Amino acid sequence: MDRTEKIRYIEKCLYEYKTNEKIIEEDERYLKDIDLGSVKYLETVSKTNSIYSVVEQMVLDRDRISKRLEQLINRKNRIDSGLLVLESKERQVLEEKYINKSSMTDVLLKVNISSSEYSRIRKKALDKITWFIFGVAEEAELLKMAK
Repeated sequence: MDRTEKIRYIEKCLYEYKTNEKIIEEDERYLKDIDLGSVKYLETVSKTNSIYSVVEQMVLDRDRISKRLEQLINRKNRIDSGLLVLESKERQVLEEKYINKSSMTDVLLKVNISSSEYSRIRKKALDKITWFIFGVAEEAELLKMAK
C-alpha cells in the first residue's frame, strides 16, 4: 500500500467512525442478548435437500458478527490512538471534517483558521495519523518477523 492509499484508508476510517460506533453498539447488544442454550435444535430440509439447523445458523451468525465486531473495535481503537498523537487544532480539523462531516467553511469557522491553514493542518494531521497507524503496525510486523 503506497502513501496515498494509506491516507485514503485513514480518511475512509474517519468518515465511517460514527457509523462504526453504532454498529459496534448494535453488535455488542446482539451478542449479549443471543442465548443459544434456549434454542431448540430443529432441522429442516430446504428445497436443495440440504439440512438446515436454526442453531447452526445462529452460531454462524454469532461467529460472523463476533469477527466483524473485533475488526471494528480494532479499527476504532487505532483511530482513537492516532487522534491522541495530534495537536489540538489538527484533531479538531480531522474530527470536524471527517467524523462530524462538516463542510470546509464550517471547519474554518469552528476551528477559527484560514483556508490555507486548513489545508496545511489537514495534510499534516493526515500524515501524522497515517504514520502512527501504519508506521507502528509495520514496526510491529518487522519485530514479529525478527523473532
